Amino acid sequence: MIECLLYDLDNPKREIFHFSELSTLETTLLLNDIVKIRSSKILASYETEYLGDDVFENFRTIEDFNKFFINNRRFLIHAVYLNFNFPACWQA
Repeated sequence: MIECLLYDLDNPKREIFHFSELSTLETTLLLNDIVKIRSSKILASYETEYLGDDVFENFRTIEDFNKFFINNRRFLIHAVYLNFNFPACWQA
């Protein structure tokens, strides 16, 4: 069960959701694969190996992000900030 703890309409073009007990991939898999990633800041590691920006620069869509972490489950996502560019037809 997904429980939304807080919803905030920051401004007409920005919605903020805060979830309880939900992993990053559980959340991002809810998004449509065509959602474009405008920018990202991600901290992910496996033991002492940290992923570098060169990996994250290849993430153009949320599908790219999801596929990478599904196919590389050994990496733990410590922190993630994703700035999306939603299709114009989704915007009010």
